Amino acid sequence: MSEYNKLTPPEKRALRKYILNIFKRHNIKKLNNKTVPANKIEILIAEFEIKFKENPIISFRNKLKTKVSNKKGYVYIIGNLDENICKIGFSENPNRRLPEIQTGCPHQLKIILLFEAEKYTETLLHHKYSKYRMVGEWFKIEGKLKDSIEKHIELQPIYS
Repeated sequence: MSEYNKLTPPEKRALRKYILNIFKRHNIKKLNNKTVPANKIEILIAEFEIKFKENPIISFRNKLKTKVSNKKGYVYIIGNLDENICKIGFSENPNRRLPEIQTGCPHQLKIILLFEAEKYTETLLHHKYSKYRMVGEWFKIEGKLKDSIEKHIELQPIYS
């Protein structure tokens, strides 16, 4: 269960849905001849391991990783530090992306952080900082997200 506890709340909900969908596809309605409430995740995980001989968390992560394109590019954090807002995104050309994002934002934006990564990294960051999500890919810069940005700014020059 320690792997389960490392998941973010959205990942936990998605994992539960993933397990239930697989059970439904295989026409499994009862587990050990008992109807199990969907919120009993420990039982669902154990039954999945028994019936399919694999860890559902690993299976779920592999599915998520292959579902998201593994193309290479840049994960960026574009935002306004004075307004404490940022957009976490992925682009093969983030310098071209900045003016596109600026068009829809009333605040002056700049690239705060930029690093080479796979698209999957963007998805992981969205899950990791989901509690700070405002709308879509826009996040409020506070808490652990703020700490993380401040830590990485020290390691990388800010782009303008």
